[in-house]
Amino acid sequence: MQINYIEGDALKPQAEKTLIFHCCNTVGQWGSGFVLAINKVSPLPKNAYSKWYHDTCFYTVNQACIPNDSEGQIEVPFMLGEIQVVNIKSGIYIVNAVCQKDTGDGYKDMPPVRYEALREALLRTVDAAKVLGIDTISGPRFCSDRAGGSWSQIESIINEVVITQGIKVDIYDLPVRKFGGALSMPNVRPSRPTGVEYSTKNCQDIILATTNVPTDAEITKSIEQR
Repeated sequence: MQINYIEGDALKPQAEKTLIFHCCNTVGQWGSGFVLAINKVSPLPKNAYSKWYHDTCFYTVNQACIPNDSEGQIEVPFMLGEIQVVNIKSGIYIVNAVCQKDTGDGYKDMPPVRYEALREALLRTVDAAKVLGIDTISGPRFCSDRAGGSWSQIESIINEVVITQGIKVDIYDLPVRKFGGALSMPNVRPSRPTGVEYSTKNCQDIILATTNVPTDAEITKSIEQR
């Protein structure tokens, strides 16, 4: 088995059931890159990520997002290597994976991607796929644009932790665009030196956050009441 590269839209996956993986940052920003396309499909992933970031911990039980701490719930810290799995429609889930330290703006030597966090997040996503009975993880070339990662290194991690578990991987590239007769490839940031990698600690068991995600108004009200 190997990674399947598809020309098309990652948010219109060929698989009927899939976990769409994408990279999130550690500073609560959701305003550029792939997330803008997600927003057009569903507000739930953004709301779940914002709630998770502002509350520091995300509480879930029975695969339903619960915004308060009560008996039987498990808390998942907002930290590198953790994920949320948000159900946007039947069989289709968005994986908010915290793999990027800070934002992708203005870095020089070390890009914000953290490869060890990506490895942990993919392992958790594999666990989620098995729990949900899904055999495909998909997405764009995550962590290689705003996060500045080397796709060859990311590809190696995918092969190591996903493909070896018997889970299929579909990676989507937007179609080549033509401008004035010339070809223009989708914007993919070139690889840069990675420097010292971050090592995640004490990552907890996989938690699935699906429906009942708070609205923008509820999030704003919660923040104002603090």
